[in-house]
Amino acid sequence: MIERQWVYREVDGDEQAALAQALSISQITASVLLGRGVKTSEQARHWLTPQHHDLHDPFLLPDMRPAIDRLHRAMLAGERI
Repeated sequence: MIERQWVYREVDGDEQAALAQALSISQITASVLLGRGVKTSEQARHWLTPQHHDLHDPFLLPDMRPAIDRLHRAMLAGERI
């Protein structure tokens, strides 16, 4: 079995506490947001509740079309997904 280790960025404790309090989120969630470069409560709200036009096109991912085709065939055949 391969042992996995979490890799995380250290974040400023004051920023973490302020973001958690401003958004009524856990300190862990605030830490994840800060680790992703989300620094303000406005950025965090945008990150946590994106609009449809803010999202990337999933078909830019490699092999998305074959994956969708396979799921469609499974649904038509009544397979469990």
